[in-house]
Amino acid sequence: MAAAARWRRRGAPAAAAAAAVVVSLLLAAAPRASASVLASFQFDFAEARNQFGWTITSAPPNPTMLQVPAGGNGSVAYSTAFQRQLLSTKLRVGGIVTFENQGDADAIVAGGRVSICNGHIDEAAANATGAAAAFAGCSGSSYSVLLGVKPNYGALIPAGARAGVPFEGSFAVQRVTSEDARSRGIGGPVAAAYVDAILTDGSRVASPVQKVSFGIDADLAGDFGYTGTAFDEFMNARIAVLTAKPIDTMGNKIPDGFGMRISDSQTFNYTAIFSYTPGTPCDVPLTATNRVRLVVNNPGDAPVPEAQTSLVTVVFTGCNTTASARFGQIEPFVNSTYSWSLSKTADTSALRLAPGAAGNITYRVAVTRAPPTVRYRVSGAVLVSPVGGVLGGPPLQVSAVEVQLSSGDKGPAGCLPPNPDGSTPCVFESIPYSLDSLAPLAGNATATVRLADGSTLEVPATPFDFMRVPTNEDAGARANLTDTLDAPAVGAARAAGLRFIWDERLKPPSTREAPVVLTEATVYEYSIKVRAGAKCGSHRLVNTAGLAPIGGTQKAMLARSEVAVDVIGCN
Repeated sequence: MAAAARWRRRGAPAAAAAAAVVVSLLLAAAPRASASVLASFQFDFAEARNQFGWTITSAPPNPTMLQVPAGGNGSVAYSTAFQRQLLSTKLRVGGIVTFENQGDADAIVAGGRVSICNGHIDEAAANATGAAAAFAGCSGSSYSVLLGVKPNYGALIPAGARAGVPFEGSFAVQRVTSEDARSRGIGGPVAAAYVDAILTDGSRVASPVQKVSFGIDADLAGDFGYTGTAFDEFMNARIAVLTAKPIDTMGNKIPDGFGMRISDSQTFNYTAIFSYTPGTPCDVPLTATNRVRLVVNNPGDAPVPEAQTSLVTVVFTGCNTTASARFGQIEPFVNSTYSWSLSKTADTSALRLAPGAAGNITYRVAVTRAPPTVRYRVSGAVLVSPVGGVLGGPPLQVSAVEVQLSSGDKGPAGCLPPNPDGSTPCVFESIPYSLDSLAPLAGNATATVRLADGSTLEVPATPFDFMRVPTNEDAGARANLTDTLDAPAVGAARAAGLRFIWDERLKPPSTREAPVVLTEATVYEYSIKVRAGAKCGSHRLVNTAGLAPIGGTQKAMLARSEVAVDVIGCN
């Protein structure tokens, strides 16, 4: 994982992909007709990623009540602090324990664990310089990673043979920073590792503790919660027509509708300027609603910071307005529809084996996702205000409203009953925004209001921006993938003595497990080793991949592969 901190065995080449610790395992029980076992375990991966947490602190706006005369302006000061804190370091390890049975009796591993012991930093520094002997056991907090032994089955180690058992797990330790490591002259935490396994005959297989040193590069951008996208937006009030929004800002405000990526604690201070515009309600309390939030990228399991909302009451006075119309709101939307395809192949259609022989079948599961079909549309509302100000007269009688977009597309707006303040809302929904080539960045809308007395009101061009869409509606952007061996066929083959071995980390999960969720084109390749028993016969190995798009209208699909397995040559 490129974004994660890289670990390596101290003293090994920096380019080494894994660290191997070879240990001799002795049966702890009294001598008996039990297997003598040697084992080694190898880390396929060992990753360290820091867990950061975020908080949002907003100072109350100053002032919280503002009176602005028509022709003038008023200002409100805002301040918000986004604070990031390192909470812990998450360690993730995995690999294979290889058991070698040097005895003359079969052994079965019923279960066990690889224990990772987090040593103290100061002790690690002493050990690194030779000032203290290597510690003989876990001196810090201990974390166990279970061996991947299936319940009720165990892992068979035939006499004179080897068997591999996987292990994988993750855990959090006390936070480790680059400064902590550098101040002690080391590259990171020192840990100990050992294996403790139980055989089905009740005997215990344990290894001595082995010191394992790792280097860690902390504070990487791939850590959990390392970055976030901050938003600072003025929203519509609960009654849209009674909304006040600033006409301008001064300072380092994040633009409405746009997020700003931050990777450290940061404070934003700015001043919002409020001024009367025609059609705005006059001599009534309006509400300026400001909402600050943070979307944490790859948050891990840290708490999500709560959004902060502040309210300021704004009253415009001395307006002397006439009948007018304006856009109360304009909401652009982007609809993306995805389509998926699935294929499943095997590198052979038939496998012929002699009794006791083994062969491989390599499968390829290919999932593709086509570029989305994107549609743009615009919804919103036109507000028609009466003569003499919003509260200065009876509602106007509206006969028709037509909205026109800068793309040339048009659509009607249907008027609802008047609001308590005397304005009449006329709503338009999902007017398509047609395109000739590239995706639009921004556009504008105008409207013509026809009144019952034959007069008209023109709504001036008002901009909107598809880059500021609050949420995109993605249909079928994700899909669930499974890959399943036919259970009856496998069961019959096993009853005839065939064995099937594969690495479950390379194969998609079966329908009996949680599916893997895909968001892009993906290819899985894995091999199944088939070992024949003593009986001859013919078998059909049926393997079916399933893909189910999430959302949208595309139906689930299946891709099937069949391989004939024949055991021949029995005496």
